[in-house]
Amino acid sequence: MKSDQKKVAGEISLSPNIFRFAVEQAATGIVIIKEGVVLYANPEACRIAGYDNPDEVKGTDVLGYIVKEDQEIVKSFILDVRESKKICFPVVFLKRGPERRTGP
Repeated sequence: MKSDQKKVAGEISLSPNIFRFAVEQAATGIVIIKEGVVLYANPEACRIAGYDNPDEVKGTDVLGYIVKEDQEIVKSFILDVRESKKICFPVVFLKRGPERRTGP
């Protein structure tokens, strides 16, 4: 294997670690969901929702963090993402307690 190929192979093998670091350090809340269930929430997403530990939100219904008037929009968004129509939209998030937080 040529040295250039070795370099690229090494960079590719580091990619998951770089991606994880970037997501965990992001100044934006990032949540990965499947079938409406939170699989992962980065520290900023947890902070926005008022949680200290990502394990507190893992496995929960994503709609539980969305104000009722935005839940239909979010359901529609999830369906659109499955069909690759769009990937970002603003919502009002619920924070633990009565305070509201506005999304992106």
